[in-house]
Amino acid sequence: MFEVETVGQMAAWFLHRQGGRMPHLKLMKLLYLSERTSIAQNNYPILGDTLVSMDQGPVLGRTLSYMQGDVKPHNGWDKWVSPKSGREVSLARKYRAEDLDMLSEATLEVLETVWQRCGGMDQREIRDYTREHCPEWKDPRGSSFPITYKELLDVLGHEEKESAEMASELEAQRQIDEFFSGRSFSVTTSLSVKQKVLRKSREAAFSPPCLPRVPGTQKARAGKFRLLPAGIARFFDSLPVL
Repeated sequence: MFEVETVGQMAAWFLHRQGGRMPHLKLMKLLYLSERTSIAQNNYPILGDTLVSMDQGPVLGRTLSYMQGDVKPHNGWDKWVSPKSGREVSLARKYRAEDLDMLSEATLEVLETVWQRCGGMDQREIRDYTREHCPEWKDPRGSSFPITYKELLDVLGHEEKESAEMASELEAQRQIDEFFSGRSFSVTTSLSVKQKVLRKSREAAFSPPCLPRVPGTQKARAGKFRLLPAGIARFFDSLPVL
């Protein structure tokens, strides 16, 4: 699940390797390539962030919001990365490797791989690199649109059936992440949430604001029935019932 603390620590790792400061465009590309490399090598993302095609190449959508200051400052990001100054960002605190407690050995290996490949590039070179070597990116011509996991897995060389299955699992996890965005919960609290959500869905009163509305076939006093997205429904069904 997306944790802003994790992406903050990843950003700090790259900033430290650059000497404490770098163009925000370069940092974004390094973070995107890390997410992509993790999926390519380990079959799972580090962050579970949204992948987006933009004019400057592929980006991580939620991370970009923190980097650009479009969302309220969050301790998990701003305690590691200073607000953007001009076209650059810098470390917001003294860097100590032992403080990067959200980064696993597998994640650190991915970051090192990406740095060895692209760390010596400037912001324009790495932007052009992602445009040329990330075929999941399509030129939005002044707009932007999402990159699906299916599109990414296809260009990474997975067979059609395997790609579809993996993409479905990753997308289900992303939907769960968006639904519980900003919350941390245990299995015990999840059971309580499960009971409430299933009850509301039966009463046709549940419609997550962060997910597409899916009209049902019957009408209720508050409007049409709203069905649980498939990924979230599978997640709730997998929880044990006490």
